[in-house]
Amino acid sequence: MRISLFIMVAWLVGCGASVSPYARVAAGRIGCPAEWIELSQLEGDGGTPQSWVARCGHRAFACSSNVHPEHPRAQVVCSRIGGRPRLSLR
Repeated sequence: MRISLFIMVAWLVGCGASVSPYARVAAGRIGCPAEWIELSQLEGDGGTPQSWVARCGHRAFACSSNVHPEHPRAQVVCSRIGGRPRLSLR
């Protein structure tokens, strides 16, 4: 039992460290935990993606940011592909 608990805690800690900053900022905007979000089509200028697709289950969202999403002045917008847009300013 102790070994199973240790393995579970180690797995959870390891998974938490691997969440992308793009998934973290999209999570609050699309109503899905960051750990469940799959990212694709990361595109941008200067090596920093400024647009990406975030998928949660069967829903897909086109997201974009004016700067790196973790920047204090980032403005991130996610719109459901085939749905209504969601705007959120930090």
